[in-house]
Amino acid sequence: MCGTLPTSWLYTPLLIREVVLRPLRIPHLQKAKVMRAHPIKPPQWIATAPILNEATVFIAASPERVWELIADNEGWPRWYRELSKVETTRAPAGVGGGRRATAGKIVLEETFTAWDAPSHWALSIVGSTIPILAAGGGEVLIKPSKGGCQVTYRQAMQGRPGFGWLLRLANRQGQQKLQRTLGRLRDLAQAAS
Repeated sequence: MCGTLPTSWLYTPLLIREVVLRPLRIPHLQKAKVMRAHPIKPPQWIATAPILNEATVFIAASPERVWELIADNEGWPRWYRELSKVETTRAPAGVGGGRRATAGKIVLEETFTAWDAPSHWALSIVGSTIPILAAGGGEVLIKPSKGGCQVTYRQAMQGRPGFGWLLRLANRQGQQKLQRTLGRLRDLAQAAS
């Protein structure tokens, strides 16, 4: 893109796609998904991450029933629709276990960092095909409540230096998507109760 851009193009998705993302598309990298390594982050990091999505929902089902759905790695796409596939890569349960989650062209390698049935589950993203991601993680907190349980899901991210703004922009609707995702988890858990 040569010349000057009209001011109305500032901060538009087209500008981001053409000026920022297109140069990142290197032909030999398009053919193979490049998996970038990320540091393992402890569950405590999630609450302090630079980008945090959090949603809470009441589910009229036991904490144990909700935990069954959380612990079923391969079953996540039934309620987390952005995920097309989840495969167990190491131990299917417990701290140190892991899985590979696929969402379209994005692949995430995840390691479990908390596994306290039926109350606390957490993971750290240890590898991804997201070039602007430096670190990521997520956790589910399940608290018993009268007539069921309260479930809180947190997703945390940190952009690579200089790319935090772009990650924030890409995540604009993350909060709403997470709330809808928990709604589907609620529907599934309550249908089976």
